[in-house]
Amino acid sequence: SLVYAPFEEKIAWRYIREDVFGYARFHLIKTIPFFLSSQLKNSMIFYNNAVGYEAYATNSGNLTNLLSHGRFKEFFSEVMVAPFVMLEQIAWFLLALFALAGVIFSKNRLTCILFVGLISYFALLTGPLAYSRFRLPASPFIFLLAGFGLVSLGQIAWNFFNRQRL
Repeated sequence: SLVYAPFEEKIAWRYIREDVFGYARFHLIKTIPFFLSSQLKNSMIFYNNAVGYEAYATNSGNLTNLLSHGRFKEFFSEVMVAPFVMLEQIAWFLLALFALAGVIFSKNRLTCILFVGLISYFALLTGPLAYSRFRLPASPFIFLLAGFGLVSLGQIAWNFFNRQRL
């Protein structure tokens, strides 16, 4: 129900106006899961909640936090709880890198700008509530940009290895 939405909006705007740049930073950081989070992990968590017991083991630690503090043993123990989740996160990270390469190196500038705009719209729209399921409308554009990046990088590599030597 949206009965209390106007009251909640007033409260939210009051806090946002106090520190606009702090909120903008928070919003952008909390948008990262839109690009890197695992739908597999979310599905396992939702299923566990639905059945009322842990049918699927999921890691509970913040993997980025463990890596950034050099706690590698704990990181690898968390990864081993659900290795397919980590593989999916690595796949999304690689897709994000290839999409970035597509933006930088592709010759289809107008198309890339359109795709970046659409992806950014959906990413910023979800913001702090960024779950992988909210990525669904932007996924085709992420895949297409990653394809542009892969083709562009392949062409750069081809040109580099087949250059004329003096």
